[in-house]
Amino acid sequence: MQEYKQPMLLSDLWRRIAYRWKTATVVFVLVLFATLTFGIVSNTNYSAKTVLTVNALTTNPFSSATVSQQINITTERAILSSGEVARRAAKNLGEESSAAALSENASIEAPQGSQVLTVTVVDSDPERAANKANALAAAYLDFRAEGAAKVADTYIKAIDKRIAALTESGKNGSSSELALSDLINQRNDLSLVAENPGRIIGFADPADTRAYPSLALYAVAGVAGGIVLGLIAAVVRDRFSRRTGNPTRLAESTDHPVLKIRDAEDLEGARWVVRSQIGPASDATGHAKAIGVLSLGRFRKPRSGRC
Repeated sequence: MQEYKQPMLLSDLWRRIAYRWKTATVVFVLVLFATLTFGIVSNTNYSAKTVLTVNALTTNPFSSATVSQQINITTERAILSSGEVARRAAKNLGEESSAAALSENASIEAPQGSQVLTVTVVDSDPERAANKANALAAAYLDFRAEGAAKVADTYIKAIDKRIAALTESGKNGSSSELALSDLINQRNDLSLVAENPGRIIGFADPADTRAYPSLALYAVAGVAGGIVLGLIAAVVRDRFSRRTGNPTRLAESTDHPVLKIRDAEDLEGARWVVRSQIGPASDATGHAKAIGVLSLGRFRKPRSGRC
């Protein structure tokens, strides 16, 4: 007839883990130490952020005021993320940086409906991260101003021709003077269009960079991993250990009550009782004898005439 074994309860499992608390503690400390050490010596990246605003550029003198003041922030974000802007920023930074590395480590944020762009650059050095973020923002503003100046220059040349034609015609009258004045105002506005493409309202500072991932994240991971691995190690060691270890475990294994002796005199008396039950040892070099948790050790035969 097959013997039925009662399944292990959670309380039993916890009692076994509690008995192996030293194993769990050692594993926890080792995992936490290893995780923090890895976090310190590994390549921790730092993120730097630069914030800038984008101004509307009126490059077409014949467009309405409402249309000219509109900014497509999605387009501006794409321009800031372009390789040309990265190339200009890399050139300003020098040979220590490349356009491909800048584009790969930079991210651009542009809230819809706003005129704000945010440049975030990640680097292993906080000062380099801040310099790259600021360089990308400055290169974008230069690129935008240069593009607006080229478009405006085309209109300025056309306006100059009309101004010259009106001046050479020598016509007098309010209509001619009004047209000439309007052309001069348009020219002045276009000549200043590239002066204010936007501005940086928040420069990246090495002191304000954020570590990623932070040491606190490594600490949390070490604590969580140490607890899990410590509990697993305690269960595994308890499962494969052949030693009884304590009176409670001995009682569970033998289904017999076990007396735990604390007093030294009672312990010596118990030794003599056990010795009397198993008989004297054959010689002084014989194997140690033990019953349960009581180890008798090696002892010599009693000499004649002595008890």
